[in-house]
Amino acid sequence: MSSTLDHLILLLDDTNYHDWSVLMQSYLQTQELWEVVNETEGMLHQLQPTTHMTDTGQAAVTIAVPVPDDEMAQYCTEYSV
Repeated sequence: MSSTLDHLILLLDDTNYHDWSVLMQSYLQTQELWEVVNETEGMLHQLQPTTHMTDTGQAAVTIAVPVPDDEMAQYCTEYSV
């Protein structure tokens, strides 16, 4: 499979880390991803429902408990969803 990345970035090996890292940083900056990799911008996380077991053994039933409305509203505001 060929991509732009294949043509712009050297394949990393034991001898070219410095050159590779400079090229990779430049590439990620052009894709507006460097802040995520560099941990200067948080990644968007997904709110997940929690689960609750109602019984044990064969009678066990797993129930998904949805994210509370106030947490969902805060998430939507924070991440402009």
